[in-house]
Amino acid sequence: MHTEIDGRAVRTRELRTMKLRATGLLATATVLFLVTNYLETRDGLGWTAWIRAAAEAGMVGGLADWFAVTALFRRPLGLPIPHTALIPTKKDQIGAGLANFVSENFLSDAVIREKVRSFDCATKAGELLSDPDHAQKFSRDAAAAILWLLEADDNGSISKVVVDSMSRFLERLDLSTPLGKALHDAVVHGAHVSLFDSVYSNLGTYLVDHESEMKESINRANYLGSIPFLGKKIDDGMYGRIVDFVADCANDPHHDFRAFIDSWLLKIAKELQEKKTMRRRVEKFKDSLINDADFDQWVSEKWSEMKDSLRSQIEDPDGTFVDHVQSLLESLGQKILANPSYQERINDLAEDFVSHIVVNHGEEIAGVITETIAKWDTVTASQEIELQVGKDLQWIRINGTVVGSLAGVGIYALGQLLHF
Repeated sequence: MHTEIDGRAVRTRELRTMKLRATGLLATATVLFLVTNYLETRDGLGWTAWIRAAAEAGMVGGLADWFAVTALFRRPLGLPIPHTALIPTKKDQIGAGLANFVSENFLSDAVIREKVRSFDCATKAGELLSDPDHAQKFSRDAAAAILWLLEADDNGSISKVVVDSMSRFLERLDLSTPLGKALHDAVVHGAHVSLFDSVYSNLGTYLVDHESEMKESINRANYLGSIPFLGKKIDDGMYGRIVDFVADCANDPHHDFRAFIDSWLLKIAKELQEKKTMRRRVEKFKDSLINDADFDQWVSEKWSEMKDSLRSQIEDPDGTFVDHVQSLLESLGQKILANPSYQERINDLAEDFVSHIVVNHGEEIAGVITETIAKWDTVTASQEIELQVGKDLQWIRINGTVVGSLAGVGIYALGQLLHF
């Protein structure tokens, strides 16, 4: 605010100084004209004629340009002369024209993309983040912002927003398709193999270590032969074959049962993406989760736990929160600078983001000019624009006086030549 006020004061002082210079030069030409005109009436024509011609033409040029410059901002001498006070009377049209000019020439998609691309956001971000001083400042600012956010949530307002946002996000989220794709990719790329290795191995160990308990449990569950193929009671031989079967699955990555499980998982993945019945089941599960009273409570509790943990880490004088964040930022900056593909992706994202904002909201951005100027009264509009360009416009008055004087001398000299 102080900088803005100081800048306005400087512009006002500079404008006043230039007006005094231009007016002083015009006044000088006037005085010279009067003095030389008096000398000519007393002594006749002589060398004073040349000065009078220059002064007279300088007066005309200076007055004409004074009228032209003044007519932009106000009515000269307060007289209702047509086509004067152009800015006050046409400020809305000027605002609309300026907004259109900015929109067409500065907020076009091609111009914005070229500017963002030339700025090279990735390199500048990498250099800032990799610099320890900047990374430390960003880390401290982040810690202060997080603390402010946590303090602002003491009444639970942000917690409610988090819960509501989570619910709305889940309502709009299509779980079936990403789940199906993730499951398919996991099976195809073997991401599940290590998990299943652990399951088979641990299951085999458990069956061996708890043989008697497992037999008793299976026989109890199989009372009167309710489990197919086991008969009424499992014996040692059959239990041993079960243990061997699990061990084979654990030791043989190409076991037929593993292949069967893989094909079954791929089938589930396909049904998640394509089968309506499966998708309805997922949606039903999601709706039951969102509408469960315990869900909101769970989200609130987790948010509260996260807040408490963050607050304690940031406020701990011996904590390393800022150091960890700084280390992460420095590492990120170094990776950006060392990896051209990262830079390309970041620049592409920055270009697309800014372009999206400008293409979709360019008219609103340029409209700020129109709206702001429209809110100004005529006096304010004239003052603001004159402060910005008035200093340079005074040079028109000065040049008009000087050029007029030179033209006057030239015309007088031409007249003298024609008399010979």
